Amino acid sequence: MLSVIAYGFQLPVLGLIILIWGIGVSFARVALGVHYMVDIIVGWIIGLCLGLLMLNLKPFFMDLLPFAF
Repeated sequence: MLSVIAYGFQLPVLGLIILIWGIGVSFARVALGVHYMVDIIVGWIIGLCLGLLMLNLKPFFMDLLPFAF
């Protein structure tokens, strides 16, 4: 989710760093046996959907809280 939001705010380097970190942590959790791969894929899908939702709600938040942007 943070990677999608970083890309949406035109911060591609930060988005790429967060994406690589997230993928590494995801595979490490599978390797350690803490999660199944299905858990990781569903988490990625939920994060992507929530990130896109937040980017679509950005104009609403900018009107509601103009001092924050």
